Amino acid sequence: WSQFAVKGTCRTVEKSYFRLTSAPDPKTVRPKPILEKALAMVERRMGSYRSECLSPQKKNNSQKRERKGSNISSTTLDGDYFWAQDQLKSLRQDLTVQHIRSELTVAVYQYHARLALAYGEMADYTQCASQLRDLFAVSTSWGDESEFVGYRILFSAFNGKSERGDLLRDLRLISSRPVLRKDPFVVLCMQVRKAVGLSDWANFWRAYGRLGGAALHFVQRNLAQLRFRFLKVLSASHRFVGLDQLCRALGSSDEGWCRDWCARHGARWTAEGKLDCAASKNNLFVPEDTTRVAHGDANLTLDNFLKAFK
Repeated sequence: WSQFAVKGTCRTVEKSYFRLTSAPDPKTVRPKPILEKALAMVERRMGSYRSECLSPQKKNNSQKRERKGSNISSTTLDGDYFWAQDQLKSLRQDLTVQHIRSELTVAVYQYHARLALAYGEMADYTQCASQLRDLFAVSTSWGDESEFVGYRILFSAFNGKSERGDLLRDLRLISSRPVLRKDPFVVLCMQVRKAVGLSDWANFWRAYGRLGGAALHFVQRNLAQLRFRFLKVLSASHRFVGLDQLCRALGSSDEGWCRDWCARHGARWTAEGKLDCAASKNNLFVPEDTTRVAHGDANLTLDNFLKAFK
């Protein structure tokens, strides 16, 4: 197998991805030192999305931000993911054809996975997460295994039965490894998963306030469906719900925003301004997303497409 490895000689740092249809030419493949510079270039331009458990001070700031009722973090996603995706896939290809399996390989797949998770590119995330599972089986010292175990726990929380087999495998892994059982980020992700499964909004918002990095962006992309689930649970278990209790369930202190959000989802109100659960529970629906575009991404405009030819 090693005799088929290519030894690259290309010195170009920024190189686009092209699918191979024949044996790779060493002149178009970058060696390891150049690949390290290429990864550093992408990280400088796109920023870091490493997940973390926020400290108490940062947690309070996060909760204040979320109380405005917004689904968007103060750390906005303003990078060009399509450029980063092109560069990272090219990096992965050069590593593969040279049979490089080392800390650099893990660093590339980790960064691409974090970026894809933050930007909602689940196909890219799934590819990277699968490769990382195999790489960590070779050596857990190459990267942050606990971080990606936590991501898989979060992913299973919002993807239901389709991820049940992987979830059981990860739970066995966690139970057999004390370092994973005690890891703060893994513990936090387990708390989020439990709260989501039980529709426990109090503990969910408490845990959500401690998320950061790619994990925060991923959960934010699922807040709309989760809030709708909380609204359905409230409507099925109460007769009337006050606006203050409704705001706590939806994770916002903005009563006007909560009332408008519920109204857009079919909620009915009493003359006293309370949620009429009996009238609402069979009338709730998810409104059509008017921001969606045919090709799946509003940022993928004609100008964005033409940049590749300039």
